[in-house]
Amino acid sequence: MTVTAVPSNLKQAKIDRAYAFASVLTAVDGSIAANGPYMAFYAGASGDVTVTGVNDTGTVTFKRVPVGTIIPVQFQGLQSTGTTAGDIVGLG
Repeated sequence: MTVTAVPSNLKQAKIDRAYAFASVLTAVDGSIAANGPYMAFYAGASGDVTVTGVNDTGTVTFKRVPVGTIIPVQFQGLQSTGTTAGDIVGLG
């Protein structure tokens, strides 16, 4: 599945809660990220982000995620295949 990020000229969804922790993520195919699952991710550098759903429900690629964006999606792993964005932080 591929999802195109919301254009930067539109408002992002309001985040109505604080996250309990944050972890810098390293993209590795087929792995489960430590401290997960996560409730969202932050992209510090723009690009595509491919995540694995909780309980191995498949992967989703978010296309053209702008720098500084928080995407509220529950996931357990960050995949290197399909991920071109950098400085990604998992929020939980």
